[in-house]
Amino acid sequence: MSANLTTQSLPPSGPNPQWAIGLNPHSGGYLRLNSMTRFDSKLAARAAGPILFALVLAFGPSDLSPDARKTLGVTAWMITWLITEAVPIVATSLLPIVLFPALGVASSREAAAPYGNDLVFLFMAGFFLATALEHW
Repeated sequence: MSANLTTQSLPPSGPNPQWAIGLNPHSGGYLRLNSMTRFDSKLAARAAGPILFALVLAFGPSDLSPDARKTLGVTAWMITWLITEAVPIVATSLLPIVLFPALGVASSREAAAPYGNDLVFLFMAGFFLATALEHW
């Protein structure tokens, strides 16, 4: 299937921008539905993670404990963002450090423990600063 997907306009008289549907590879992931509407796939993917989290909390397996359902929801959120690359991988990987204490699943110390010790965080902060200086 081609990346440049276009269709003919509905009226036979020629192209009509209100009916034209197409995907331009140079538009940055926008699907042009008509002249007034654009669909941003990155925005939809960013919204899909939290929506999927809420759906897992509401309709997840009933035999799991509440903390297990929250963990499953965070995992679904992370998988969505990792697959769609809606958010940088670094930010996605840090979601449990933020969400687990906020949801009451684990303390901040318990949520951060799998990420390493103090020396790993020192190096990570150095990499963040180096990346920020590259863009400055």
